[in-house]
Amino acid sequence: MAVPKQKGANKVAILIWNDTDKQYEAWDGVLNVGDIEIGAVELKDGDSDTRADIVSAADDSTDLEDTNGLVANAILNGRISNTAIRPLRIDGATNTLQTISYEHHEIHSGSSYAAHFDNTTTSDDDHRTAIGMVMSATAKWVHLVIEVTASSPAEFFVYEAPTIDNDAGTQATIYNRNRNSGNTSLVTDISASPTANKFETYTEAQIAAANFSGGTVIDHTILAGGEGPKAVGGSGRGSQEWILDQGAKYVFVMQNLGASANQHEIHLDWYEHTDKN
Repeated sequence: MAVPKQKGANKVAILIWNDTDKQYEAWDGVLNVGDIEIGAVELKDGDSDTRADIVSAADDSTDLEDTNGLVANAILNGRISNTAIRPLRIDGATNTLQTISYEHHEIHSGSSYAAHFDNTTTSDDDHRTAIGMVMSATAKWVHLVIEVTASSPAEFFVYEAPTIDNDAGTQATIYNRNRNSGNTSLVTDISASPTANKFETYTEAQIAAANFSGGTVIDHTILAGGEGPKAVGGSGRGSQEWILDQGAKYVFVMQNLGASANQHEIHLDWYEHTDKN
């Protein structure tokens, strides 16, 4: 395509130096160059002063917190807290990503707790063994599963918001399932001066004298012929777990079915969690 000549313009020859032949030559408009070295280049967010970083990720404890932009040697990374990011690993035999359940994670994080009581009744029908506790009146809710055992026929009840006298049982300690954690439960005993990380246990004599009545039975199971350990509610945690009402009182009762000395065991396992949304 012919380039139109602008009025008054003069044709000009461009000469370049040929260092091999040691002479000037007319340039044909083609620039032949080798590698071009470019100095520092910044990738910048158009709406702020944030710059992209190029980081060579390592399969170690390298922290990528506050790193923006590109990561070389791509490694899958995940956040372990609100201030630290770490690389993830897969199983070497199957190349699959290994995970743990959420409730298992809560043990590791020190937010999982247990309460246990075992008691042998006299040889009387309807004699009871019980655990009582009050949930924290906060949004840190208890996610509970129950396991029970009886040496002879018995039935088990979960009572929500019953009437029962304060300080009628024996105070017991709740244990963190991560024995290296210093965290304590927000659950309290049933007393005039509630104490966190405590619960109440009751024998037949104690619960009979405690004016125990009312409430809503939210779960019930039969241990026919003596059974256990038996999960209450279902065969998996999804069907067993109760999220208990914040601030509510609960009493967990094992009761004889027949006049025989009966070994009752009640085990409560839970984690305490505040919903993210």
